[in-house]
Amino acid sequence: LSQSSCPLLGPVLPPNPQLHQSLAVSKAKENLPQLLQKTLANLSYSATTSFSVAVFSGFDNQSLVDYHFAAPKLNNTLTSGSLNRNTVYRVGSVTKLTVAYTLLVHSGFGILQEPITKFIPELAEADKINANDLDRVEWSEITVESLLSHSSGITRDYGSPDLSSLLNATQAKAAGLPALDKAEVPSCGIGLPIACSREQYFRSLVNVHPITAPYNTPVYSNTAFALLGFVIQNVTGLSLENALRTILAQPLGLNSTSYQHPSSSPNAIVIPPVGGLDYWSADLGFANTAGGLFSTTADMTKLGQSILRSSLLSPRDTRKWMKPHTHTSTVWASVGAPWEILRMEVPLSNTTNQTRVLDLYTKSGDLSTYSSMLILDVDHNVGFSVMAAGSSPSTMVRIISDIIAEAFIPAFEEAARENAAKEYVGTYATGSGSNITLALDDRPGLGIKSWFSNGTSVLASISALKRIDSKQTLSLRLYPTKLSTATEIGFRATIESFPKAPKRGIINSNCQSWLMLEVGLLYGGVVLDDIVIQVDVSGRGVGVQPRAFRETLRR
Repeated sequence: LSQSSCPLLGPVLPPNPQLHQSLAVSKAKENLPQLLQKTLANLSYSATTSFSVAVFSGFDNQSLVDYHFAAPKLNNTLTSGSLNRNTVYRVGSVTKLTVAYTLLVHSGFGILQEPITKFIPELAEADKINANDLDRVEWSEITVESLLSHSSGITRDYGSPDLSSLLNATQAKAAGLPALDKAEVPSCGIGLPIACSREQYFRSLVNVHPITAPYNTPVYSNTAFALLGFVIQNVTGLSLENALRTILAQPLGLNSTSYQHPSSSPNAIVIPPVGGLDYWSADLGFANTAGGLFSTTADMTKLGQSILRSSLLSPRDTRKWMKPHTHTSTVWASVGAPWEILRMEVPLSNTTNQTRVLDLYTKSGDLSTYSSMLILDVDHNVGFSVMAAGSSPSTMVRIISDIIAEAFIPAFEEAARENAAKEYVGTYATGSGSNITLALDDRPGLGIKSWFSNGTSVLASISALKRIDSKQTLSLRLYPTKLSTATEIGFRATIESFPKAPKRGIINSNCQSWLMLEVGLLYGGVVLDDIVIQVDVSGRGVGVQPRAFRETLRR
């Protein structure tokens, strides 16, 4: 038999708004330098790869962590002589997140279902050519949404890298490759800088074979975001740089985020050319919207905080944006627009082995000698930024990101429990025999330990209504709904009984809380599981309203 709870997806408790005062978070911060130093001691490339880390909250502007490691063999790469939160890096494909953000802020979700041919006349013209699906993309079927979510099925990169530019005729023949006509060799977009005229770019792109049918399976595409750059210019009437500045950078105070190379930046990390390729100053041309952005830890923090706070999008639109569009072949990863959504299991407390599922909304970026990662943990209203430069930045970013996630996300979960214990746990009552006791234990959410209405046990009544076996124990768990006022927080209760039958298969699941809310518990148009906690100006619970019972219980 199973004792595992089945919470709703999402936060099981309101996030802690005072993370600087959390014991669990303070302990994680205290242990972080030692964890990082131990890791660096075992990495052969730590002497040649610098990195910056920020951990931030959506509740305030103070950084929880601001950590920078300047690799000893890269001191001459720092134009200011030091590495800090204002040092400019290249962020690679984190650029794609700003492209999506720019489009949604400017045009809203309505643009997502529009075909790309509405904004790019060259593709509309190409669609008039009769060809089969194997040979040509049917551009009228490619929507803005499919491009944002890597679901369009179009090519990953046009022109670069193309083996025809790397192998001479003898090498190609030795590799078993046929000789190419001149017309078959990409005429531009090869190497750095990626220089193509608009006419060259589209004349060649429309002849590239699709990878897969639209919306068949996610296939990562830089070309998709190059096309979205043309969409931004079309709908805004601005250059990419001006659109970025007007729609995101100025409203958010992103003082060092730009597509333009900061040639005279007094504070940058400039990695020397590798193999003759200068990735610091390289212009990616039309691919700038796929990975050409320059930014800093300070700006990535502001960007993440703005999303957590819904400062440019409405809360509803932010929630809508931060959802999967498609899955991958692993159960732990899904794809958003363009979120890389990574699923993890988080311990419910530091005294239990029970866990719950949490989704991290991330965007990674790699540009050879530069790498970056932005991670948002919406359940706890926090985020992380990791940026690296040097010989092995991509590996470094992922190792450091794992360390941060494993150290801090359980700490944020425990911080939410600390906050709930202080603000909500306790007994609330009237003078007429009605009372409810909220408690924390090793299960998710707030537990209803006891509940009486006019002297009658509500838990016993629910057990009878739900026909719960006398050998089982009823469990009511309260979960936040993100519905609130200045003085009220909405919760809904799930109803479970333990022990429960174990999961028997894929179809016969024992975790169906999302299906069972409100079932059989409606009374006068209000459901028994509809609970509101009233709070004072400090956030402390002062009352509970079981709304079906039409009464308020005071703490």
